[in-house]
Amino acid sequence: TLTIEGVVDAGEGGNTIRNETTAAMGDQPDPTDAGNDLEEEVVVDFADIEASDDNLGSFDGAAGVPNAGNAYDNDTINGQPVDPDNITGTVLTAATPVTPGASVPLLDPVTGQISVPPGTPNGIYTIEYQICEELNPTNCETATVTVEVEATTASVSGVVFLDEDEDDFFDSGESLLPNWIVDIVDDNGNVIAQVVTDSNGYYEANGLPIGEYSIVFRNPQTQVAFGEIEGVILESGVFTVNQDLPIDPSGVVYNSITRDPVGGATATLLGPNGDPLPTVCFVDPSQQNQITAADGYYRFDVLAGAASQCPTSETKYTIAIVPPQGFSFVSTVIAPQNGAFDPTGLTSPVEISPNDMAPTEASPVYYLMFELAQGDPDVVNNHIPIDPFLNRDPLMITKTSTKRSASVGDLIPYQITVRNAESVPRAGVTVIDILPAGLKYVTGTSSIDSVLQEPAATNFNRELEWRDQFIPANASVTYDLVVVVGAGVSNGEKVNTGIARDAQGNSISNRGTATIRIAPSPVFDCSELLGKVFEDRNRNGYQDKGEPGVPGVRLATVNGLLVTTDEFGRYHIACAAVPNARIGSNFVLKVDTRTLPLGWKTVHDNPQSIRLTRGKFGELNFGVAPPLEEKPTNLEEKGE
Repeated sequence: TLTIEGVVDAGEGGNTIRNETTAAMGDQPDPTDAGNDLEEEVVVDFADIEASDDNLGSFDGAAGVPNAGNAYDNDTINGQPVDPDNITGTVLTAATPVTPGASVPLLDPVTGQISVPPGTPNGIYTIEYQICEELNPTNCETATVTVEVEATTASVSGVVFLDEDEDDFFDSGESLLPNWIVDIVDDNGNVIAQVVTDSNGYYEANGLPIGEYSIVFRNPQTQVAFGEIEGVILESGVFTVNQDLPIDPSGVVYNSITRDPVGGATATLLGPNGDPLPTVCFVDPSQQNQITAADGYYRFDVLAGAASQCPTSETKYTIAIVPPQGFSFVSTVIAPQNGAFDPTGLTSPVEISPNDMAPTEASPVYYLMFELAQGDPDVVNNHIPIDPFLNRDPLMITKTSTKRSASVGDLIPYQITVRNAESVPRAGVTVIDILPAGLKYVTGTSSIDSVLQEPAATNFNRELEWRDQFIPANASVTYDLVVVVGAGVSNGEKVNTGIARDAQGNSISNRGTATIRIAPSPVFDCSELLGKVFEDRNRNGYQDKGEPGVPGVRLATVNGLLVTTDEFGRYHIACAAVPNARIGSNFVLKVDTRTLPLGWKTVHDNPQSIRLTRGKFGELNFGVAPPLEEKPTNLEEKGE
């Protein structure tokens, strides 16, 4: 019995199999044999792999071909067609695009399939690839695939102009825009062609694959998209004309003093939560955080529902401007309108300003907030001013009154004067009158420069606000009002304060004050004190029948006030005190015993106190009596 062991020995050019045979025990080997071991070598060569070049012919690159052929169809291993599962394919050199970013034919290295994407430009494309035997990765061959693309082409042209009358048509005399960038964009967002308008605003793009495209127009200085024509169908051999874009800028950022456009300002659109709206919500990402060119133009085109972050229901949007160096925002020369502008139901486009240039009128209208919903009309000509300075001098406020003192129920006239000492006006000012506690504004008494205008009452009617005020340059504005002193006001000095604040609530003036002294009112504040000094014969502390009053008795307060009883023993202290408005006050009164009949004394405490309440009467009586008759006293061992 023979046992054969196989040993695989790798050698150059193939594999060597070394076989050893040994005799079983009990067998006698032939002494003529070369020993007990038998050794053989078997050479196994690499598989014969062959990769053949392919020329797949011509295809229409406009529509594209998902399966233009297979590079592995002409490739073999040991004379048999290649099985993609038994090889490893690699693209060594991809096809070169005709223009940067343009589509090219593609080879799938797993399956060998060749595809021509839609919109691939005309040209002859070569792809170099390699296939390797999976069992022997170093056993490889290379080949090339040639694909000819003859895409049918189309052309498109148009003009870019400033639509000054907002009718979406080019009219004679409207400004043509040279050097504007025009992008031809396919469905995947790829720019397949880019041209620039000539000196007459005209553009023309030729050699375009047929299909449906969007045409995007960009400001040449900032690259910001200012409009888009969607759904442009380009047909084979057809020159599509009059794809014109009327530029309707959302507005101009301009100098509030000179009224010149301002370049270098960054415009951002904030969403409902006050954060910048995601770029996916715009017709082009360049519109978010766009920087104005020398013409100052800015524009926002919001795509409602373009993504989950893009609201479709009515939403409040806010425009924020980061001004260039030396400017400030929000303008204090020309203030924005209060609240948000809602264009719902209006005819498109809605013009905030009647022209597309920076306004020249004294108080132009513009908004920083908008209520917009899907389907709302376009809003244009919303020109935004910024101030050509960083700081302003404070406004000067004086507060006066024709009265120096008053009592409960009295009317007090006040006048606030706001002066602007600068040579430029001040807009968006809120003038505030801060009333002291207990003083109340009399409705209908307020006027601004003698013209009746009611203020808004805030802070529990403690503050009166004249909002959105305009203070002319080198001029003053006066505010008149009347207040009434309410019941329960404590005596003493009351300070009424005037101040001015800007739209953000910052103080922009000094604090003008007027001081009024509140004096007691004999009707509403004083407490009257009545009483009697009587002969308390039974000394019970009460005036009983038959106990007459004692005339001519003097009483004194702790403040030194003296009062004398009349013929019936009565006294009266008018406005004896002005008690604490909330809890009242103690009042102390004492009988001057020196004015009593000789030997008479008070029969109870002297002095006495009473709790007085504001605006009410108090009563305090004193009983007096002659001394009791003394009886003899028995003394021990001394008799009576």
